[in-house]
Amino acid sequence: MHHEIEDSLILESAEQVLRIVAAAIDHELTSKEQGDIGKKAARQAKAMAVAKALPGTLDESTAAELFASCYPLHPVSALLLPILCQKVAQNERTLFSYLGSREAHGFRESLSRCEKVGDLIYPWEIYEYFILNQPAALSDHFTHRRWAEVVTAIERLGDTQVDDVHILKAVGLLNIIGAQGNFKASKDIVSLCLPKKVSVHRAIDRLTEKSVIQYRKFSAEYRVWQGSDFDLDANVEAEQGKLGRFDLAESLNSRHALMPIVARKYTIQSGALRYFHPTFVDASTIHLLEQKSNHARIVFYLAESKDDERTFWSQVLDSTASLDIRVLCLNGDQLRKSVAEVLTLEEIQKTAQELHSDPVAQREYKDRFSEAVAKEEDLLDRLLSEPQLNRWYWKTEKLSIKSKRSLQEVLSRVLGAVYSKSPVFKNELINRDKPSSQANAAKNKLAIAMFNNETEVDLGIDKFPAEKAIYRACLRETKLHVLDDDGDWVFQGPKSARKSDDPCNINPVWKRIDAFLDGTEQQAKSLIQLNLELMAPPYGIKQGMLPILYLAVLMANQQELAIYESRVYTPYLSEEQIERFLKRPDEFTVQRFRITGLNQSIHEVYSSTLFNDGKQRSILALAKPIAKMVLKLPPYTQTTQAGLSARAQAVRNLFKLSKSPIKLMLEALPKALGINLDKARDDEDELKKLSKRLMDTLKELQYCLPNLKDQFREMLAQAFSQDKDIELVDLREAVAGRCRGLEDYTIDRDGLKAFIQRTLKSTGEPELWLNELLSFLGQKPADKWGDAERDAAEYRLVELTRKLAELERLRLHYQDSATRVGGEFDVYLLRSVKKGAPDYDEVVAIDKHRHEAIKTIKANMNDALKEADGELQMAALAELVDEFFAERRELTKSKPVSKVTKRKRVN
Repeated sequence: MHHEIEDSLILESAEQVLRIVAAAIDHELTSKEQGDIGKKAARQAKAMAVAKALPGTLDESTAAELFASCYPLHPVSALLLPILCQKVAQNERTLFSYLGSREAHGFRESLSRCEKVGDLIYPWEIYEYFILNQPAALSDHFTHRRWAEVVTAIERLGDTQVDDVHILKAVGLLNIIGAQGNFKASKDIVSLCLPKKVSVHRAIDRLTEKSVIQYRKFSAEYRVWQGSDFDLDANVEAEQGKLGRFDLAESLNSRHALMPIVARKYTIQSGALRYFHPTFVDASTIHLLEQKSNHARIVFYLAESKDDERTFWSQVLDSTASLDIRVLCLNGDQLRKSVAEVLTLEEIQKTAQELHSDPVAQREYKDRFSEAVAKEEDLLDRLLSEPQLNRWYWKTEKLSIKSKRSLQEVLSRVLGAVYSKSPVFKNELINRDKPSSQANAAKNKLAIAMFNNETEVDLGIDKFPAEKAIYRACLRETKLHVLDDDGDWVFQGPKSARKSDDPCNINPVWKRIDAFLDGTEQQAKSLIQLNLELMAPPYGIKQGMLPILYLAVLMANQQELAIYESRVYTPYLSEEQIERFLKRPDEFTVQRFRITGLNQSIHEVYSSTLFNDGKQRSILALAKPIAKMVLKLPPYTQTTQAGLSARAQAVRNLFKLSKSPIKLMLEALPKALGINLDKARDDEDELKKLSKRLMDTLKELQYCLPNLKDQFREMLAQAFSQDKDIELVDLREAVAGRCRGLEDYTIDRDGLKAFIQRTLKSTGEPELWLNELLSFLGQKPADKWGDAERDAAEYRLVELTRKLAELERLRLHYQDSATRVGGEFDVYLLRSVKKGAPDYDEVVAIDKHRHEAIKTIKANMNDALKEADGELQMAALAELVDEFFAERRELTKSKPVSKVTKRKRVN
């Protein structure tokens, strides 16, 4: 026979490579020889097909045809060549080098040893070629290690029969390439590696007996054995006996928490990430499974017997949980064996001390454990990758699932049916159960914009921050924020029930919330009472979206909803309250008011008094502006008693702890205004009185603080001898004129100098000038005064203006004395204050000459005073001063109380 080699390109798949090899070999055979070769190839192909060792692209007939075309290469040799060239040599030219090589055990050299038609080039010759001619094989560490194991085993074998060496090399070569599916050193494949099977079996027995190779049951293959005192098989068998019958489902749940299975189509269409949680149960644990779950589940029921299947039909399938898909898995027994293998090996790793000191045993253990884990993971993966192998049910409906793709379609269909009333919010940042910190920050900004900028396009949000994206997807696309007939942007609920007008399916959930609000007319409730219901089927709203949805509801129904924080009515929400609502919504309750016809006459009085525009408003809409005005009154107005009438105080206090706007407006407020409620319903005069008193009281409250300031303006004008009706700008100029220069005559011990400096400020608005004087007098801004600060400020003003008058007299006397007296001098103010009599005082200047002249008088007086104690000295001085002023006052029998004021600088 004659063979020629032709150059050709090598391709990746085994079938393509074999076709290239076949094309490279030219046979010159007779028809009979060709027929014999074909029959032999067919038998070999059948044997490999039964062993499932053919590559996935080859069927039995194609393989037989290719094997015949690759003659004289043995089928195992032919399949080994492309794998070795890629795995070992990592060079496609290696295949052609082998086919054209005349080196030892190259294709041409092997041909010379084929003596007759039918002789084959067996795997051991492939081994010889690569070990002798391909040193590049040693570059890969893992392959080098495996190859070294085979070489070492051959050396350790010593003198033996040729068949033993050939089989050892074949097993070693199959070990080197690693298992390629079932193309490995299995009994079926190895039995093909010599001309006669009996020779193979005998060689295997001899090699096994010498511990050169070992059969591994877990992987069903022979492995080159390096020699170890640790019997892994015996340990596995012993440990499995200890393991007994373990809980398979519990083991899988604890060890293999499968990743959630996302329903991709549904998630994309709805904007809400939805997924199923896989869980395992079996006949012994089915009673532990929660019958209802907040999460969608795929419940894999592991059946290991017919009894288990009957349990599934009677107990598992009967469940009608809408979120559960239940799967009957018929490979429970297979899974149990696989899991048992892994559990056993894990326990051996913990308990077998000798395993840790034996490197050969360690390598064998590692290979076996990796194989066991891979097999277990493969079985679990096939539950979802090949779903058609099991039976799937939703409620009692059997699901037709033929592939992984159809499983996805079914998951989305089930969720679409379960969450039939779920609105579409296509923003993954906020439409989730646990938004990120970035999403929460954007949500807070959006909430503030919703309340402050309702009438603006995009709620006044500039550029494109995260809150704008949330707004457009969740409020504008859903048509909860729209342009009204007047051209203003407003919040409102869906106007149409038709599905074509509601592409985001917002109407069902809005109806549910609206029904909830109807139930608040008798008692205020918190919207969070709806949370669990709205997050569950059929709505399925994500927790991150609920606050935005609730705020939109409040805005759309603000004319009918009263809001309470900690059970206290609040007519408006501040930014701080909005932030608190987002953090603690449980502290807020709402109540709907749609009451009409009740106390209609009083209602009309409020409407005409407050608005007088002819429009009909709800009682809540009437209560809000009053409550808002009263609750925003400055602290002084909120607390004063002296500055308000009893009626105004009563009205003011109503709003501090008001629990209901209806009772407030129709009962408490008329009563606080002194109106007879029964009479007011039918008496027009009483209604007019209600209107007038309401307006008068609101004005009194509103002007309470301005009136306080005006009163102090009048007091200031009176203190500086100005007309009480003087304009503030003129008063500032007059006071500054009186006080200018007086700061030089005081040392500011009691704040007089600071007061003078404030009176001299002439820049800025006159109101700011007055406010600063009042803040100085009351030690805090006037709007934060209480009645105590008001009284203290009034007293301080009197004292300071009196001292200013004294400073003025000192200044005048000083200036007069300066023209009459030469040199330095001091100015004294001498005063006598006596109960029941007017005050008397005199200003006297003492220069150097006068000081010398009175020295003798002072000395005599001091000598006389020294004879008495302190109190008598003061008494003597007091009477002396009083008698000095006797001609200026009437004598009285009262015990005099006098004081002497001496100063060079008066404060």
